Amino acid sequence: MEKEPWLDETALEKLYALGGEELVGKMIRLFLENVPKRIAAATNGEKSGDLRVVEQAAHSIQSSAGNLGASRLLATAVDLERAAGKQQAEQVSALLPRLQQTFEQVKSYLEEKKEKKP
Repeated sequence: MEKEPWLDETALEKLYALGGEELVGKMIRLFLENVPKRIAAATNGEKSGDLRVVEQAAHSIQSSAGNLGASRLLATAVDLERAAGKQQAEQVSALLPRLQQTFEQVKSYLEEKKEKKP
């Protein structure tokens, strides 16, 4: 598969070097399980006007994205966390769909990588 511009494969390569396929598979599975929950929490927080919840969810997503080299998702989560922290509700509303879309792009790529060494 062609390298995707939103992923830094060197992060996955480092994880393979540290813990092999088992570690990478586990981290990808956790990422694919947890990020949708965090996106849902952020969306619910935005709908209820609780931007602190959005900020916390975005922070969690950026940690996970960074570990796997999902650079676009990381950048979007950073922007979302910053906007939520500054109580910029309109910016938060604009960033949430981008966060979801970027996750979907990363998700399909990582699902293929889950059990395969690069």
